[in-house]
Amino acid sequence: MRSRRNIYAIIWKDAAYSSDERLHRAIPQNQNTVGFLIEKTKDYLIIACNVCTTNEISSTLKPIDGFMIPTKTVVKILKIGSLNIYG
Repeated sequence: MRSRRNIYAIIWKDAAYSSDERLHRAIPQNQNTVGFLIEKTKDYLIIACNVCTTNEISSTLKPIDGFMIPTKTVVKILKIGSLNIYG
């Protein structure tokens, strides 16, 4: 069984962090995360960087790792390709 899954690039803004006594004032650069879009709500999206499928009969993707990104930090969502699972 073949199942085509889209691959996305999520461009988003992360928070600034410093272990120094003062926080650097530069705005953080955009973050780029690539993978399979697993879930999207008004509050967040989940993108899986590594996945496995449950079996050849089911094309369900099981995330191994990934990111939960708050929607308000997302700059852009780009579809960059697709992959045939079991194909």
